Amino acid sequence: MFSCKLTDTNIYVHLLYRIRSDEAKALDEAGVLEVVTESVQQQNKHLQHKECNILIFADTFGVIPEQGIGGRCGDADLMNIFIDPNHNAGVKNNIKKWLPSALAHELCHARRYAAHPFGSTLADNLIEEGLACMFEEFMQPGLQVPYAHNLSDDQLKKAWVKAEPVLNDKEKYNHDDWFYGGSGVEKWTGYSLGYDIIKSYMKKRNEDNPAQFIDVPAQDFLEDYRQ
Repeated sequence: MFSCKLTDTNIYVHLLYRIRSDEAKALDEAGVLEVVTESVQQQNKHLQHKECNILIFADTFGVIPEQGIGGRCGDADLMNIFIDPNHNAGVKNNIKKWLPSALAHELCHARRYAAHPFGSTLADNLIEEGLACMFEEFMQPGLQVPYAHNLSDDQLKKAWVKAEPVLNDKEKYNHDDWFYGGSGVEKWTGYSLGYDIIKSYMKKRNEDNPAQFIDVPAQDFLEDYRQ
């Protein structure tokens, strides 16, 4: 296990084990730290986040099954990354390909929450996730994040028709349905629709770096998408 400071800001990384270390023997701590250090330093040049703790867990909980790595973030100063040390795709491959993406996604969340606290509506979450997915791809040119591209153009139009009446209705918003699938909503709809909203906003402004819009209120993106 390790704990260290990254960059010249108050960003710290901590590696923790939720499963026995002998079960996680495939996890190369030095390799993880190298990827985290390089990735976060490059990402934070754009995000300019001032303070955050990055907790990295060797655990099967919280990972995206297809990638063996996942993340969670609900606050500006704390984000969690999960790595399955025994994933069938191979942990070294996953760390090289998907760990930088997970870090970019969650660090983008953390930075946004510094200006706009974690949202509880579909509107908030579409923008939070759309920005994070877009930032993943911005930081790794050529990478296509699967959950941001899970809907066809026709499905995106239908998703927007379904989403628009309940964007700010907390009582009718079910996060799991919109982002993981359920109740007639396709898997990863929230990620794909959010990504399309951000892409549209950036295209109109001829800008390819989503970090430039990290502080823009959710309603500004959504009103622009309606036009």
